[in-house]
Amino acid sequence: MTNESHQSTSGQPTISRRGLLVGTTALGLAAAHAVTTAGAGPAAAAPGEPLGPINYDSAALTGAARGAAYLDGAVYIASRHNVAEGTIRLAAFDPFTGEAVSVHDLDIGARSGNNVLTADDRYVYIGAAGNASVWRFDPSTGTAEPFAPIGTASTWTYRLRVDGDDLWIGTYPTGALFRADRATGAVEEFGQVGRSQYTTAIAADPDYVYAGTAAPGDLRAYARDGSVAYELTPFLEDSPVGILDVAASNGFVYVSCGRFLISMRPDGSERIVRDIPADDRYIDQLTVTPDGRVLALARLTTNYYEITDAGFDLLGTPWHDAENAGFFAVDDTTVVGATGLGHVWSSTIGGEAIVTETASRGFGYPESVQSMLAHRNGTVWAAGHFAMTVHHPKRRNNGAGHGNQQPSRVPPDRFDIGGEPKSMAQTRSGTVVAGLYPSTRIVAIHPHTYEIRDFGPIDNDQMRPLAMAYDSVRDQVLVATTAKQRLHTGALTFVDPRTGEMEVRRDLLPNQNLRNVVIAGDYAYVAGDTFAEASEERELLVASIAEIDLRTRTVSRVFQPREWDSYEDIHVTDGVLYAVGRRPNGAWFAFDLAAEEVVLEGDTGGYGGLGGLRGQVYCWNVFDHNIQRLIAADGGSEHIVYDDVPNGWYNRPELAFGHNKRGAWGMYGTDLAWFPLRT
Repeated sequence: MTNESHQSTSGQPTISRRGLLVGTTALGLAAAHAVTTAGAGPAAAAPGEPLGPINYDSAALTGAARGAAYLDGAVYIASRHNVAEGTIRLAAFDPFTGEAVSVHDLDIGARSGNNVLTADDRYVYIGAAGNASVWRFDPSTGTAEPFAPIGTASTWTYRLRVDGDDLWIGTYPTGALFRADRATGAVEEFGQVGRSQYTTAIAADPDYVYAGTAAPGDLRAYARDGSVAYELTPFLEDSPVGILDVAASNGFVYVSCGRFLISMRPDGSERIVRDIPADDRYIDQLTVTPDGRVLALARLTTNYYEITDAGFDLLGTPWHDAENAGFFAVDDTTVVGATGLGHVWSSTIGGEAIVTETASRGFGYPESVQSMLAHRNGTVWAAGHFAMTVHHPKRRNNGAGHGNQQPSRVPPDRFDIGGEPKSMAQTRSGTVVAGLYPSTRIVAIHPHTYEIRDFGPIDNDQMRPLAMAYDSVRDQVLVATTAKQRLHTGALTFVDPRTGEMEVRRDLLPNQNLRNVVIAGDYAYVAGDTFAEASEERELLVASIAEIDLRTRTVSRVFQPREWDSYEDIHVTDGVLYAVGRRPNGAWFAFDLAAEEVVLEGDTGGYGGLGGLRGQVYCWNVFDHNIQRLIAADGGSEHIVYDDVPNGWYNRPELAFGHNKRGAWGMYGTDLAWFPLRT
């Protein structure tokens, strides 16, 4: 029932301490820079020849992980996403040396990757994101089998906990608690834990099993016969996330509940409420040492603490800017863990951490790209999930190839970055500026050393830095952002790429989120959206485009060429502004800025990204998977240049035009690809 393939892990991986992981890392896989279409590099199709993309294989590899377990000296992590239909990747790494112990692709019928892991003294238990069973993996054979039935194929396993002869299981969407016999796999259901559909936390002591849920957050103590011994919800605090983890030690239950860490007796007595340190977002992992100390690992900072009656004693910070996939006390002096980005780490308690980046060591798998930039130095930057990959499509290794083969291409560089780069721009110095989600931080990256300068967050109730444009005359970067959920006013931020100084302006297009910004001479144009993130409510009925004088940073004109709810993208060429709608989906027009009138309009069939090359304007339609040229025939029509292009974008597609004026870089599925364009 398991189609398992073992990926080679030959060679010793490089072990890097925390301070050394900022530098570049070659992907280490030959396929990561292979060209899969004939040709030596980017080239336009000859007249009369059909256009065809040139693929460069995986644009970006991710180590994104959900779930971790510790067994026999190895930390196991599993892929957040499927690596093939129904297939997750499970890898084991030695956290003390960084050696890859094994990598297995397991066809378990997972709908949406993995969600949680745990282990006993022999097996690793796999809780998938969408599966009718919890699966059991045997490291001695490298195979997995369905073990404990818990529902339908749409059931997510949200928590697993081994206790004695039992495996305790929490699920979504039923919000249930199950007990499985580890010897037989026989399952007993204890029903829904609370008001939420998510059972997110389980702990056990000799007398009780504690189960908690996501928001609004409920906690119960169950007797071993399955009856509810104590309702502990009244002893919790308000939490937007409910309960993230629970632990039991020395007769107390410890609860991570929003911005609080609470401890109490099983009946709620002797309750202590501790405020989580201000620098930390939440406590998302708890573990107990053999001598009974409770340790807590914080989300994003990865600070870890010993919990005392007085509060939190800081012990270490193995990494940064990450959610945590696992945290385990190996003994009274050693902890190991894993991040949601696929870092595996170990540390003596209070000591320096050894951190292993796994994406380039056999665990990495292709991911959708957040944004892309074609640098004028010939590199192509593909932004992924908390990582950046820089490709060198024109560079080859020195020396001749074997036989008739050409010298191999230089492999990409890959480095960690503290978020998802939703937008990028390059400055006159070659510096790459990126806007990160979810922090709204703006960073500047050296184009050769990849040294990162952090300019800090935009904040101001902003959430998503959707677009950037570079004003070469004034040497400034403009960043268009959408506001936090249910808020309607986005911002345009002016960034000095030399000093990091920022001016955040929320007054340029009030009551609208900003979906894009483009620059033409002394003017910038921003496109509005009347809807807020995660809301169908709005304060305006018609979206606008604002023209901003860059010399004064004031609004010179506001246009409403059509009564649209929201724009997706805009592009300006030769005094004409092209726009494609988000609502209405795929409608487009060309607007003469001097005459202030629509001169062309049509419908692409679905929104996407706009771009221009030598006076021609293109739209990459994310819905119909094609690249179209917008033309003047019949008052506005579309000509499909590329059809059936598999989507590899996490956000709207982009046409990354660089110094080469014969085409654009983009995504063909999860491959980096060059798209020749005849004009």
